[in-house]
Amino acid sequence: MVAESKAMQDLLAKIDRIAQTDEKVLLIGESGTGKEMVADYLQSQSKRAGAPYIKLNCAGMPPTLVESELFGYEQGAHATAYARKDGLFHAADGGTLLLDEIGDMSSATQSNLLRVLQEGTVRRLGQNGDTKVDVRIIAATNRDLASMVKANQFRSDLLARLQTFTFVIPPLRERPEDLLLIMEHELALAAKKFNRRPLQITPEARATLLSLTCSDNVRSIQSLAIRITAYSSGETMTPADILLQCEQPVSEPQSYRVAKAQWERGWYDRLLMATGGSRSKAAQTADIDPKTLYTKLRELGLGESPPD
Repeated sequence: MVAESKAMQDLLAKIDRIAQTDEKVLLIGESGTGKEMVADYLQSQSKRAGAPYIKLNCAGMPPTLVESELFGYEQGAHATAYARKDGLFHAADGGTLLLDEIGDMSSATQSNLLRVLQEGTVRRLGQNGDTKVDVRIIAATNRDLASMVKANQFRSDLLARLQTFTFVIPPLRERPEDLLLIMEHELALAAKKFNRRPLQITPEARATLLSLTCSDNVRSIQSLAIRITAYSSGETMTPADILLQCEQPVSEPQSYRVAKAQWERGWYDRLLMATGGSRSKAAQTADIDPKTLYTKLRELGLGESPPD
């Protein structure tokens, strides 16, 4: 877990204080803020660190499959139940279960989960009796569960059980120190994959990273670091490297000519911003002939003054 911002340092300090308990924890934050990383850190600091640690993305599969994965089933319980199957609660017994995107859990599964949390027992589909389990629950979501309760989309009693300790993870755009630290960390990991030295981030590249939407969450930084490391032949990461590999949100379809002009204007605008408005430095950074750059800037309306 890498973090330098005060917000994250305070959050991790609180997690350290409750990590050794068996209480349930609810993590709330936008997609890509690092909820799973925080959950991993919590589990690693807990007294269950050496015990099973199981993860389930509740939004990644149909509701019936979530039920089967969590609680298991007896042979013959349904058409494809050819043998008894233990659920993830059985597998995580003595350890921790991370329920990611719990806001996407169906109402039926919510009811069955509530029963497990209340009684500490789990029942396979088709089973007559219950099985005692000892599992710590960490839940994570990017949704407003309180609003979902008001809309009858999430059980209020289940939310009450889950939010013994609730932590809101701030988005990366509110903690630029962590964004740059995570990029350095991911560049080091990417360097190992490609058997090379980690790229160093230039000051101009740091400014570029902080200005783009393609580096505003952990997953995008991870993929961006891999692509830049794969294609870069130098020792440093420059604004040009970032701009070439950055995947900006896709807009509505439009003509090729209009889309190309908009892309070019945005690319050159960010290049100038990353180089402090210096045209000569921009030409050097992007490896473009200065005369070609000046001509293109005039065409795009980005520079009428003489080159510096």
